[in-house]
Amino acid sequence: MWPFGRASQPASQAEEYYREALRYRDRKKKEFDFGLAVWNLKQAAKLEPSNPLFHCQLARAHAAMPLLAVTRGVGGGFRLRESAQLAVAEAKEALRLKPDYAEAYLILGEAYMYLGETAKAVQAFDAVLDLSANQKLRLYAEREAQQAEEGLSKAPQPEKALRHLEQAVTYRDRGKCRQAEKELDKALKLAPDWPWLYHSLCRLVG
Repeated sequence: MWPFGRASQPASQAEEYYREALRYRDRKKKEFDFGLAVWNLKQAAKLEPSNPLFHCQLARAHAAMPLLAVTRGVGGGFRLRESAQLAVAEAKEALRLKPDYAEAYLILGEAYMYLGETAKAVQAFDAVLDLSANQKLRLYAEREAQQAEEGLSKAPQPEKALRHLEQAVTYRDRGKCRQAEKELDKALKLAPDWPWLYHSLCRLVG
């Protein structure tokens, strides 16, 4: 170790792209642009394909895309019907590079829930519990595993849930993102399961 501390190294081009991605992904900032966030993540992964973080964050973006599409919009050029498969592919690549990556397992489980592959989803969430001591991450994985096995609602009302999703899109188109998010929350409480939600979102906004 250097006796007086080592000067920080300049960020690589890949790291610069990653920082830009985080800036554009932040919904609290006026620069929020999900399309640009994904584009920057892809550039980072192309420049440093052996970095598991970039692949994990790309997986996270693809997994979040259907929900964001109905509340915020994600721009053109995205096929929501492919987002779950893309999330699986990126999460698996992150895990190939870093087999003990708990967050990647969490995202993998979420993507499998969209696809209706319950056993694989629960297996991924169990891996989070095996690998991580982070209590917040563990609680989230436990909740997701329960939803994968039991569904989103104990008394699902898909027709009513769909109306809330449609209202969310209406609010989104008017630029009322908070109201859109509230409608999505209502839909989640009435939706039968994640595959239904995923396919419904894809039909509405994909």
